[in-house]
Amino acid sequence: MIEFGRDGWFGVISDEITFENISITAQAAADYLIDTCSSATVVLGYDTRFLSREYAWTIMRVLTGNGINVYLHKKPVPTAFLSLSTALYKADLGIMVTGEGRPARYTGLTFKLPRGQPAGEAFMSDLFNYLYRRYPRHADENRDLLKYIDVFSDYAGQAAGLMSQDGQERKAPVVIYDACFGSVGGYFKELLELLGLNSTAIRSKPNPGFMDCAPQPNNRNLQLAGKLVKQKKGNIGLFFNGDGSRLGVVDSNGDIVPDHWVSAIVLKEWLDIKGSGLRVYTELFTPSVSAPLLSSMGITPLPSYRLYEQKEDPGLAVVWDRHSVSCGGFVPDRDAMAEALLLIRALVRYGLDWQALLADIIRVTGMRSFGTRSLSMDKGTWTRKRKLMMGQGLLPGELGSVINTEENGDLKLWLDDGSWLGFCFNPKEEHLSVYYDAPGLGQAEEKLDLIVSLLLY
Repeated sequence: MIEFGRDGWFGVISDEITFENISITAQAAADYLIDTCSSATVVLGYDTRFLSREYAWTIMRVLTGNGINVYLHKKPVPTAFLSLSTALYKADLGIMVTGEGRPARYTGLTFKLPRGQPAGEAFMSDLFNYLYRRYPRHADENRDLLKYIDVFSDYAGQAAGLMSQDGQERKAPVVIYDACFGSVGGYFKELLELLGLNSTAIRSKPNPGFMDCAPQPNNRNLQLAGKLVKQKKGNIGLFFNGDGSRLGVVDSNGDIVPDHWVSAIVLKEWLDIKGSGLRVYTELFTPSVSAPLLSSMGITPLPSYRLYEQKEDPGLAVVWDRHSVSCGGFVPDRDAMAEALLLIRALVRYGLDWQALLADIIRVTGMRSFGTRSLSMDKGTWTRKRKLMMGQGLLPGELGSVINTEENGDLKLWLDDGSWLGFCFNPKEEHLSVYYDAPGLGQAEEKLDLIVSLLLY
């Protein structure tokens, strides 16, 4: 049975995600477009996972079989390239075959609206209503409706604007990056070369199994980049997740730079480049360092749902969510390569001095820590644990009393000491994400270990 999530459809390869179900979903997309567009065009991309290209080819056959024009990326691409090409080709829809940062056994589909932004829950609900209306139409004779595309040069042209400086002579950084066998591959190395920067890339060749690791920027996966930075005396180490939507960072000592500081630097750099007129959107689990940083710049954040409900211009939007910062004026989607370039730009401006760069940000935001954990948990267990937390029968007394906030099934607990806990449960994948935001350095990680142990008890 096909079950859509908030921002796409994901499942286990050859279990939920089969060629038959892919065809059914492609036919639903075709029927939706035929009903809503006079002459529909779709941009189609895929990542490096097992069967991604074959799934994309199946979608193409269904779409062209329904008379829809398809622009297909020639080879695996980061999801940001799909967002960019959807806007460049003025497509009515973008479809990406990707498992994002999930383990290798997963894959799925994400959808992009005409200007390249993520489709969101409203679109997924509309698309769901078109499932099973008609048997999928496959066709091989409509190849005139298929065109192959490559938007790397377009992306690189935009990226050049991110690295422009004020004309002063500056040190060039030594960049190490880990593509973790995913879609970023050699793209980032080629991009840095065009910008006049040298880099060392590791694990840049595709491997559908990701060497038995989940391609996410967690502490374990960042260790390799950290070791190489120290060995090669690099200035910055980067890790890209499976589809290039998430970034992990290590400094010149090989130490991990917390995600919320990376996001703060990226946001400040983007706003410095673009100036006024941008709107910043935050969500329930956006790190608390966002508030003082935005206040210092005279910006009042807006809730992220307004970006989709009011159909505001994604080109003016900056979205700071629980994962990262998305710069809509560049690509209106999560784009770890753009984040990396903005971070490198900031580091270069500070003479490659990580200590000075972070000190300036912390001076504005204050010292806070932000951590996250991912747990496997079935719906029944989560229901029981949630009930205990709401009755304060699970959390330890040292955390104090709580005030809860709920939004679309997500739960946020505000604690007496100024920290907060967040819980996001995915019933389809039986997966629980836990977030902890706390005052002080390292507090979140310590408390998260305690919370996780109680959840698993």
